Amino acid sequence: MASLPSLPQELIDQISLSIDDQDDVLSLRLTCKSFNQKFRDSHLTSIYQCRRIFLVPRSLQNLLKIAKDPSGVGDRVKYLQIADSNPYCEIVSWPPSELDSEKTILTRSAREKLSAAGSEFREETEEMISSGRDIKMLVEIFENLKNLQGIEIEKYSELPKRWEFNLLYPSLGLGPGKQIPEFMSLITTNDTKAIGGKPSRKVITAALKSGIKSLRKLSNTYATTRDAFSHNWFEDMVPLFPRFSTAFPNLRSLEISICCKTTYNGQPLPAGEKNVCDWLEGLGDTLEELRFEYLIPAVNLKKTTMLPDGKGLPRLKVLHLRSILIDIDNLSGLLESCKDSLKEIKILSCRTLDIKEGVFKLLKFLRKKVKGLRIFEAKFKDEEITREGSYPVRIHIYGDWESYPANCVVWTKVRQKVFFSPRDWEIHTCQKFDTEANVVFEIDENDTAEGFWRKLLDGKWDEWDAISPNDYYYDRRLLGEIGTSIAPSRI
Repeated sequence: MASLPSLPQELIDQISLSIDDQDDVLSLRLTCKSFNQKFRDSHLTSIYQCRRIFLVPRSLQNLLKIAKDPSGVGDRVKYLQIADSNPYCEIVSWPPSELDSEKTILTRSAREKLSAAGSEFREETEEMISSGRDIKMLVEIFENLKNLQGIEIEKYSELPKRWEFNLLYPSLGLGPGKQIPEFMSLITTNDTKAIGGKPSRKVITAALKSGIKSLRKLSNTYATTRDAFSHNWFEDMVPLFPRFSTAFPNLRSLEISICCKTTYNGQPLPAGEKNVCDWLEGLGDTLEELRFEYLIPAVNLKKTTMLPDGKGLPRLKVLHLRSILIDIDNLSGLLESCKDSLKEIKILSCRTLDIKEGVFKLLKFLRKKVKGLRIFEAKFKDEEITREGSYPVRIHIYGDWESYPANCVVWTKVRQKVFFSPRDWEIHTCQKFDTEANVVFEIDENDTAEGFWRKLLDGKWDEWDAISPNDYYYDRRLLGEIGTSIAPSRI
């Protein structure tokens, strides 16, 4: 059996990639002189390739030092995770009580220790935020990280690791070889507050000012009305839209959640949606992946969400949409622009105004126009739950679009209340119907949604309103040799 020192360098590198903690790689380096040499490059990669930073002076200064180091170690930094939490916030606990459990007492003590360890940096952090010095530091960092490829802005960050504790809380004495104190296991991410000051907006502003050219991925899966990516932010940034395509000429992947500027009844304003579409189309010459959602449940939307269907996104290969009310014609316009490149589309937790007609039109379009599609998943909801307790129709479609047999699952539930003192009880039963209807054959053979669903579901859709309270699942399996496939998802 081969020993670890005798393994070729390629296997050593693979082993190192499977080790999550950089301290473990360091331990291997310290084992012997041979290991020190073999694991040196892997250790440096584990330290620098993906860096998480907090928008506080010590973290930003450390990254700036790395970026400007004459040894060139900053060239190893390829991905940044920006945490939105403030490690130096004052953690406030409930006042002590005689009824406190042992765990409550220990947790309060842990919070007090962590809060005390960060207190010496609290004033400096607040001054940096209020003065805007953090943006200037970010600009300088981006200007010096020549190989930076991805930025992810985290909403709920994990607690700091050992080396991060050592950097952020030097009084704890957590240098290499030390263990994180047991009391830290009682601290949760809820104990640290958001970094007041619009973290994602600061990152985008700094990236624009720095003119970073190497960025390939930008991810921000949350937003607030005062932050990017909100309708308010897009409105402010309209004059700068032309700069985005030149500032990010290599951007390939974009993952964003939009917080809507709304009217009194909670609906997105058309002007705000248009700004989002104009911005996306400005990036459209380079984008290959788009993951896009609105932070309003689709069941609460009363009007359709606007997608960029003018110039479109011609290079798009992967499209994920979540929690929007879809106009199928508008979506088809977007898909038309990328029909020759699109490989994957997922539409999750979305609605369309007419689920029967809408899903049929979408399947027709994909069958006819998008020839290279490999993966398709859709989870459409019809209407929100009614006061009488009827559940909406839901259509779940999933599968490899070319290679496998396929299913289409249609699901509806009706809830019945049984009055039984002292509480109301609910009864749910389920029934499943299987036929061998060929989904793609029915798409090709039927020119109307009514005809398609009637043939596919044996006319059952028309009967649902009159059927007794049950959960109904309709499973249609493709058994033929069709170039298109639709397969089931778990409900």
